[in-house]
Amino acid sequence: VGHSSFGFTKYDRIMWIKLPYGLNNFLFVAVVYLPVENKENTIRVDILVNVAEAYDSLEEKGTVVVLGDFNARIGRKDKLSNNIDPNNNGVNMLKWISEQDFQVFNSTDEDRHYTRERKNAG
Repeated sequence: VGHSSFGFTKYDRIMWIKLPYGLNNFLFVAVVYLPVENKENTIRVDILVNVAEAYDSLEEKGTVVVLGDFNARIGRKDKLSNNIDPNNNGVNMLKWISEQDFQVFNSTDEDRHYTRERKNAG
């Protein structure tokens, strides 16, 4: 059973938070943890569909923010590196972002390190 006080998820990898925002508005935050590459692809896609459906339902009721760990590599690290192809999660994520008209935000510190970068997998 997913973590939701208002019934928008069937997955334990999605948590919705509803916060008062302004006088008569709400901020809805989805915190998503997408399975890693070696998990079944349909689960990853189903989770993205579930978040998108909830987003569509909630955007008329307030501001909606989707964040989390999507275990997705979607492209280049920075302008100085060689091009890095997206992984399967990244391909699904880019398609989902395009369909939903979302934007991706990530940040780097002064040394151009990303918010989370793993040097060795495994």
